[in-house]
Amino acid sequence: MIQPTTITMPPEKIRSRLAELGWWFHNVDLGQGIWTNPDDPRAYKPELRWRLIEPHVPDDLSGKTVLDLACNGGYYSVMMKRRGASRVLGIDHDESVLQQAKFLAEVYGVDVEFRIDDAYRFCLRNTEQFDYVIFFGLFYHLRHPLLVLDHMAAIVRERLYFQSVIRGAQGTEGFETQDDYPIDETIAFENRAFPKMFFLEKRFNNDPTNWWIANGPGLIGVLRSAGFEVIQTVDPQVFVCKAVRKPKFVKVCEHVSFPVVEKD
Repeated sequence: MIQPTTITMPPEKIRSRLAELGWWFHNVDLGQGIWTNPDDPRAYKPELRWRLIEPHVPDDLSGKTVLDLACNGGYYSVMMKRRGASRVLGIDHDESVLQQAKFLAEVYGVDVEFRIDDAYRFCLRNTEQFDYVIFFGLFYHLRHPLLVLDHMAAIVRERLYFQSVIRGAQGTEGFETQDDYPIDETIAFENRAFPKMFFLEKRFNNDPTNWWIANGPGLIGVLRSAGFEVIQTVDPQVFVCKAVRKPKFVKVCEHVSFPVVEKD
């Protein structure tokens, strides 16, 4: 059951805390006409992306667990908790945005657990499973994205809500990949709709932590390779997925585990 929005914190206290918490990437409505970052064009309204996945999130998450990986200001964590999830864990490597997330949960009156960690360390050390996982705005920041997605397939019980920037072909556009290619094949790889990942050696959007931009077939192919099935495309860049293959892992050193690839 969706909890009603009851923001009772006095507006003067909200404004005071906002001034202390610094710049917000998420522009969130805090009620009483107050937004976290209303005048900055760089700020993003996470509510827009929430509306895309909301029809695919159960109205009642009682007894369910949620992981919000790279939670930033915590908006999606808060929305999932408002649907009654028994536990919501928000992970981010940036202490400043976690302070914002904790404040947002306080304003909305929900109990969310926020933890500072990075995606690699969390995936490699985590032993829990979560019913629902939110994976928004993270893929292109990962230098080793499949390492994380492989582990996500072992973590997700029910649904993965996934978003990433896409450039190039959105769909297959009449092109179908083959199961195998000879070593002298060249033409298929030149096709615009062939699954591709573009490597960003320097910067994208003036951000040196952006590493990969996939085209649509490439992104879906990566998700399939990691063990996910895309069951709904709710936006060209937003997918609802389920894990259809739980990989087994072999530990190769203290900090790295790779999935075991089973041959046909």
